[in-house]
Amino acid sequence: MKRNFVFKLGSSLFLMTLLGVMSVAEASYLRLVPTMEIISSGPGKILVKGSMKNEGDEQAVDVKLQSIRGELILADFGNIEMSGTKSFSVELTEKQLDLETPGFHQVPFRILYRDGNRVPFSSTFLQSYTLKPGTLPEPEPPVLITFGKPINGNGAIDVVDTAALEMTLNNSSKNEVDVRLEMIEPREMKFSLSQSAMKLGPGETKNVEIKIQNAGALTGSAYVIFALVSGVSQGRAFANYGSFVTNIVVKADLPWIPILIGVLIALFVAVDLFRRFRKSSAKS
Repeated sequence: MKRNFVFKLGSSLFLMTLLGVMSVAEASYLRLVPTMEIISSGPGKILVKGSMKNEGDEQAVDVKLQSIRGELILADFGNIEMSGTKSFSVELTEKQLDLETPGFHQVPFRILYRDGNRVPFSSTFLQSYTLKPGTLPEPEPPVLITFGKPINGNGAIDVVDTAALEMTLNNSSKNEVDVRLEMIEPREMKFSLSQSAMKLGPGETKNVEIKIQNAGALTGSAYVIFALVSGVSQGRAFANYGSFVTNIVVKADLPWIPILIGVLIALFVAVDLFRRFRKSSAKS
């Protein structure tokens, strides 16, 4: 069964493909498309509204939208039929989404759902929001994220049960910044960081190790993972992120049968050559 997800965030379109469990018996798939905006609705209050569309060719079951910060269920859509769309609107306090410092934020969300076989799945996305906009445009985030090996050329890492990955944070500004680092994870994956809070001096670079654990993801699936860095610079909040894909793969077994056959053939040839050598020696 193939599961693809396309997320439309604000005015930008981010394509994030999650390949789920492939099945020879059926070629159906789920594609859930959330559209969201966050707007101020009064002092200390925000309105989160949008819709969830099923662009797949089967019913999505027990679909929910969750705020990762605070583990709040913002919308319970129930079942969404093929080509169906359901809207939502919920008013929250800024504090409920950890929005307290004026400036630019990336707010993490999670989609929870089941397929027709009641198998649970989840996916994540980020929605931007500027709290108390200033008169000038928000500055570029001072901290940049890059990933090292074993990320391949397609921005992906293969995971069986566990894996490890190195991430580099670079402060490109001329000011010291305090940063918080967090992994935006689906329920089927777990991540741990060697550091999650740190100071970065002007131009300073630090490496952080990410440990990855498969916590129930099915073989053949893939997840877009976000590493979100946030902090305060010159009195304004900033946020930036990097992303990569985790491919859930089967552990490669050694090809024992071909190796055994090769060894047997080599022994047969060696014995045959030895016998021929002895015969030729006896004749001479």
